[in-house]
Amino acid sequence: MRCNCAILSPNVASFVDAKPFSLPFCRQAKNSTSINAERLYACYRWQVERMFDFENIGFTHARDGVKYLICANCEDGPVGYLCPVTKAHFVAVCRVKQE
Repeated sequence: MRCNCAILSPNVASFVDAKPFSLPFCRQAKNSTSINAERLYACYRWQVERMFDFENIGFTHARDGVKYLICANCEDGPVGYLCPVTKAHFVAVCRVKQE
C-alpha cells in the first residue's frame, strides 16, 4: 500500500492458508480487461468475519461477481476480497505491511 494506515487491529483476524485466490495487480496496463488482467495468486491471508472489525477499509464495486478490499484512505489496492459465498473478508499477506 502507498500509505501507512492501519487496516486491522491486532488479534482481529485469523491467519489462513487456503487454496490460491487471484487478485488483480494494483496497477494494470491501459489496455487490460477483466479477462486478460494481470493477476497475483495469493495463498496466505488474514480472514476477517465482519466488515466492522476493520479499522480502515473500502470496497470496490463488484467485478466478475467479486468485491475487492482497498485502503479507505488512499484507495490503493486491492489488498483482499470479500468472498461472495461465505461473506468472509480476506486480506492478502503479500499486499499489506505487518507491524
